[in-house]
Amino acid sequence: TIMFESLLITGANGFVGQSVLDEIISLPEGQRPSAITIVTRREFPNVNWFIEQGLNITSVIADLAETWKFNRDFSHVIQLAADGSINAYSEASSREFVKISEQLIQWCQLSKNAIEVFHASSGACFGYQVLDKSQSLSIEWNKEKFVKGRLQAERILKNAQDDGNLNLRIGRLYSFLGRHIATKVQYAAPSFATMAKRDGVVRITGSPATVRSYLDASDMADWILKSLIETKYKNPLSIGSSTEVTILELANEVARLIGVEVEVESTLAQPDRYVADNEETMTTLGVRETKTWKESIIEFIENS
Repeated sequence: TIMFESLLITGANGFVGQSVLDEIISLPEGQRPSAITIVTRREFPNVNWFIEQGLNITSVIADLAETWKFNRDFSHVIQLAADGSINAYSEASSREFVKISEQLIQWCQLSKNAIEVFHASSGACFGYQVLDKSQSLSIEWNKEKFVKGRLQAERILKNAQDDGNLNLRIGRLYSFLGRHIATKVQYAAPSFATMAKRDGVVRITGSPATVRSYLDASDMADWILKSLIETKYKNPLSIGSSTEVTILELANEVARLIGVEVEVESTLAQPDRYVADNEETMTTLGVRETKTWKESIIEFIENS
C-alpha cells in the first residue's frame, strides 16, 4: 500500500530532507508517495538524481517566511525548513522559524482536510544539560533566543491542531551521521573528518568531555516517515540516539579510521550534554536503532 498519497517536504535541500528522500527510495515502489513536492529557498541541485531513482518529484522555489502560494492538495507535510548554517542560533533565524510555522498554519487552514504534519524542532536545546554546574552557562550555550523561537513555534502549532487545522507530530531532532552531512563542517563529525584528511590530525578546540549522541540518518528518516502514519502519538517525539558519546570518543574513532592522531588543544571550554531519551518514541513507532554509532561513523567516513 502507498505510504502517503501526496507528500510536501519543506527545507528538502538540507541534510534531513535529503536523508528522508533516500529512505523513500529504499521503499518498495508500491509504498512510495504517489507525488512528492519539495519546496526550497534556493534551487535543489539533486532533484534530477532523485527523479532518476524513480521518485515523482516536483521542485518549487519559494521563501517560506512569506505567504505560501503553492498547491494545498497534500495529504502529508514534513516541515524541515530552518536555517542550517552557522547563523542558525541567531535571533533573526529564531524569528524566521516562527514565521515559517505561522505561514504553514495559514496554508493548512485553507485545505479541505486536516493535513498530517511532521514539524522538525530541535532536540539540541531541550535535552541540554550543563555538566559542570560551577561554570557559567553563557560560556558556550548562549542560545536562549533559539530555544524561545523553537518553543513558540511548537506552541502555535499545537494550538492550530487544537483548532482542527492540522494533525501534528513534533519531532525534536538531535545529532546524526549520514552522507548528506559530510559538508556541514559546523558539526563535529564532518569537521573532524575534513580536518583529518586535510591536516593529518584531528584537533579538539572545545571540551573533550562534551557529550552527544548520534543516530544513523537512515533510522532518523525511517522514524520521521513512520511518525506520519502513526495515529496514536504523544508530542513531542525524540528523534535521536540514546547512546552517549563524548567528543573525545568521536574524535578518536574518526582519527583511527583515517589513520591520524588526535590533539586536544583546550580543556577550558564548558562541557555540556544533550542526548535523546528515545524509549517512548521507539515504543510509539515500533522502531529501534538499527546501527551503532561506530557502524555509522565507518559508513560516514567511507562516503565522505
